[in-house]
Amino acid sequence: MRLEMRKLLEKLGLDWTEDDLACNLRPYALGEFLGSGGAAFVFEGSVESPHRPVVLKFPRVPEPEEVFQISWEACIDALDHEGAILTTCRDVDGVVQLYADRREASLPHLVLERLGTSLDERVGESGEHPLELREAVALVRDLASTAAHMHSRGALHGDITPRNVLLRSSSRWVLIDPAPPTLMTEDFATQGVRGEQRDVLGACPSNRQIPGFGGRQRGRCGHEDLPPVPTRPTAAAAAVHRGVVARRTLVPVRP
Repeated sequence: MRLEMRKLLEKLGLDWTEDDLACNLRPYALGEFLGSGGAAFVFEGSVESPHRPVVLKFPRVPEPEEVFQISWEACIDALDHEGAILTTCRDVDGVVQLYADRREASLPHLVLERLGTSLDERVGESGEHPLELREAVALVRDLASTAAHMHSRGALHGDITPRNVLLRSSSRWVLIDPAPPTLMTEDFATQGVRGEQRDVLGACPSNRQIPGFGGRQRGRCGHEDLPPVPTRPTAAAAAVHRGVVARRTLVPVRP
């Protein structure tokens, strides 16, 4: 059993063997460890009926010696928030699909759609694999449409960055990892808190700054509290020509 999982079981007071773990995850089978982030760690998995690959996401137990501190409560809140946002956006085509919401289980976790390459991986660390112009236009069209659809449900993604944009097929870009109001990965690396955010669609205030949105409100607020959603992705279209994508660095676009 991986160290991350052992620490989580210990934190939750679960004296489980690997067989106990497998039993409690059924009908999903745990596969290869995929990685660990600020608030969670993930495994690939599978299910027999219907047969399909999945991702199982669990809250991470932070280490006290970590440079950038995040609390255990924040990790639980992040999983709770993500489950709520993905439930709200279950039929939004450009958002990763939630197959099973197990936030209330003894071992809280989410079962998610398994996707492909991230935009980070696609363009390369130094932009050595630039997008074709038609690819960049399709990318921004997908993101603009997805963000507008999320906004219409009263949900904000909060962290549209290249590492959170993955391919579902050869041409469909999908958003993963919606950020909770109290945590955003870009700010976490420098401040440990969520601050003002700008994504590929332009300036967007953090959820904390929107009246009626914050704490453990499961990512929902009234439509009157939302920033206006543009009818056309004019800022996004301009971003394509500048080659700008969410992390405020250049993603090269081949003419």
